[in-house]
Formats: sequence, C-alpha cells, structure tokens
Amino acid sequence: YGSPTSQTVERNVCRQWMGLMLLTGKDYPFEDLPFSVAPDRKLTLEDLIGALRSHYESTAYDQTTGGDPHRTAVRGICSNNTQESFVVQLRSHLPSIIGNIYWRGQGRPCQGVFAPWYSGTLEIPRPYTIGEPGLFDKLPLGERYYDPKSAYWVFNRMDALVDEEYEVRKPFVRDTWDDFEATELRLQDEIEKTAYEICEGKDYPGSIGEGKRLASWFLTRYTESLALNVYYKALGFIEQFER
Repeated sequence: YGSPTSQTVERNVCRQWMGLMLLTGKDYPFEDLPFSVAPDRKLTLEDLIGALRSHYESTAYDQTTGGDPHRTAVRGICSNNTQESFVVQLRSHLPSIIGNIYWRGQGRPCQGVFAPWYSGTLEIPRPYTIGEPGLFDKLPLGERYYDPKSAYWVFNRMDALVDEEYEVRKPFVRDTWDDFEATELRLQDEIEKTAYEICEGKDYPGSIGEGKRLASWFLTRYTESLALNVYYKALGFIEQFER
C-alpha cells in the first residue's frame, strides 16, 4: 500500500521480490513482478513470520553483512520503520473467539516476538494501551523515545539498543524469543482444546449457558499473560543493555 510513484523504487521492488521468492521458491525478474502468486507449499505461521523478518539473507542484497541491517540503502522487509507486524490466523472449524488469532509482533520482527491475541479477548493489558501521540510532547526531552510503562516505547527502546551492537545482541534476544514462540506453538492445541470445552460446556457443568463468555475470559487471561510476559522480558533486555 502506497503512492503509485513509489511502486518502482528499488527498496520497494526488492521487498516485493523477496517476499514472492520466500513464499514460492521462484526468482522473479525485477521488471516483471506478479501482483499475486500461488505458494509452492502449504504455508505455516512460521513461514509468514520468517518472511516478515527478512533482510534478504543469503541473496546478493543481504543487508546483514555490515552489522545493523535497518539503516541501509536497500530497505529490507524488516526495516528501521517497522513498528508492528502481524499474521492473522483464521480457522472456520472453530468458534470465532478461538479460531481467529492476531499474531502480533511489536517493533522490528527480527528482534521481537510474535504473541497470539485471540479475537475473544475482552481486555487489553495496561502497557499496550499507553503510547498515544500526545504523550511524546509531554515527556522530558531525554525520555521522549522511551516510556517504560508503554509496551510500544519499551520495544522501541529495546530495538534501538539491539541495533547498537546488532551482531552480538540480536542473537541474544533471538534465543529468548525463539524459545518463547516455540512454547506458544506447543501449547496452542491444548489451550484451544480447553477453550473449546469451556465454550461448549463440556466437563464444566457450572458453565452451561455461559460457555462462550467463560471461554472468552479464559483466552483473555492467556493472551494477557503472554503479552505481559514479553513486555517484562523486553524491559529486562533494556536493563541488561544499559548497564
């Protein structure tokens, strides 16, 4: 999405080219990039998240060879301007409160973590509600790019610190986030099975007639726990990097 004049700018052509290649395995000519394509396989959540994290690794346009890949002449799919990324998972065989998930990554995808936000979620954790544009002008000059009470500004600050020593700090945070994402995916079936049983009133006699509402609260608490967990982990990274 953008102005027509930006369509043929190299940085945008490269991003489109890389995205197409990651999802189809085909190397398209820059001057003839298709608008849409059929993937060469059934795509997984990990495939799509991986595409969002790309800096053209293992290609002639690889932006990681000089350290920080986010302030380079050729902008990667994961760029300095990326403030949030997401993958939407839609499954019609489940109730919508369970089957529809907004996998959200705050900040730059390569340095951050994707956590599931179920559509049945009823509340948003406080740190994810702070960060309005007006807040920027109210902060003291030295704090305008970091408000520790705001998830937005915490991940913004963490990204900036990782970029200062990218080759050392990026693998450090990735180890933590990769473990976190692996755990989320491992638990997903069990969490959703429990939510479904609550929603249908199975094995929960007291929930008959209230299943959907109780299932929404169950998913809300789970979603909140993950969102707050990554927020506090990011705060911990900031503390380590600023010592």
